[in-house]
Amino acid sequence: MADKHEISMFMKELRRLLHDYKTCNKEFFKKKISDDILLLSSVIYENQIVRYEKRMMKKAKTYEQTKEMGQT
Repeated sequence: MADKHEISMFMKELRRLLHDYKTCNKEFFKKKISDDILLLSSVIYENQIVRYEKRMMKKAKTYEQTKEMGQT
């Protein structure tokens, strides 16, 4: 999993690639840029999913602990 600094760099690079894609006139290079955009997007998106899942697991664990304490 990438840390916040790496994700920030990936997002900056993604913005640059999106700009390059829009301004590029050669289909060969547009395809290569598109591949890079998809790769970086998947890394950023996957990282966000992992962080969300960790938060949800932590909340579920806290809920279960609170529930157990209330029943005993």
